[in-house]
Amino acid sequence: RHGMIEVMHQSGMARFLQAVYRGHLARELFRSRVNARYKINCTCILQRAYRIHVARTLYFDLKQQGQEKASARLLQRVYRGHIGRGQVREYLEKKERERKYAAAVQVQKVYRGHVGRNAGRTERNKLKAQYNMGWLA
Repeated sequence: RHGMIEVMHQSGMARFLQAVYRGHLARELFRSRVNARYKINCTCILQRAYRIHVARTLYFDLKQQGQEKASARLLQRVYRGHIGRGQVREYLEKKERERKYAAAVQVQKVYRGHVGRNAGRTERNKLKAQYNMGWLA
């Protein structure tokens, strides 16, 4: 009896250590993903600032040289690029929403199937028990 209690205690400690280690791995994975997302956001901000700087510099250089048409074309090009990037971002966000919706639907399907099979199994067992009781009576 004492040996069995000791084994149960050791297996409980092993499960506890495994849980702590798995939690540590999950936190590390989360931190690395957050850090990567932060780096991507910083890169996008830097790219945006650089594009603005280049566009303004070119615009003022052309404006000082008296080339208003060229500066107007530059502004149009920069604005159209801005609009295009926004449309791409919206498209990607839409695709991500659709993907998440499809995943949610799949999870619901699996869960409802599980619940239905369990309910059917329970009902079948009840009917078998009633049938068997009829034979025994």
